[in-house]
Amino acid sequence: MQVTEVTQGQFALVIGTNPSITKIPMWCQEQFASSLSIGGICLNNPVEAVSWADAQAYIAKLNALDDGYVYRLPTAAEWEYSARAGTQTPYYYGENPAELRDYAWYLDNSGSHTRAVGSKKPNPFGLYDMYGNVAEWVQDWYGPYSSGDAVDPKGPDVSV
Repeated sequence: MQVTEVTQGQFALVIGTNPSITKIPMWCQEQFASSLSIGGICLNNPVEAVSWADAQAYIAKLNALDDGYVYRLPTAAEWEYSARAGTQTPYYYGENPAELRDYAWYLDNSGSHTRAVGSKKPNPFGLYDMYGNVAEWVQDWYGPYSSGDAVDPKGPDVSV
């Protein structure tokens, strides 16, 4: 699991484009870069406006680097486990929903645009932005898991 969401800078470096909507200087100040071939990039803001297929193309190019790692999207179960970070409370930071502002960017505190990844507190596993900023893709479809206990359950192969 990557510690932060994939940034516009990471995506542009690997894919050569930046599909993001949030990519003007006023939304990322000193983290802004401009490229003749790519256009504006908020280097540390999460890449957004990316389809599942776009995410798969990014992963394929990462895997082609043959750097000793095998990259893939997490399953929904893996993402949920990582987001909860071993906690049993309603939120990984406790029970008070008002504390969300310390852990996540969302409509009421973001100015209606994405913000730099890792700029809020991490969860107990050290992962940032598990709540808010942008939605994340997972490998499998949303749907019910099979009944009974399971280790690393997979969702359905197709949408239900």
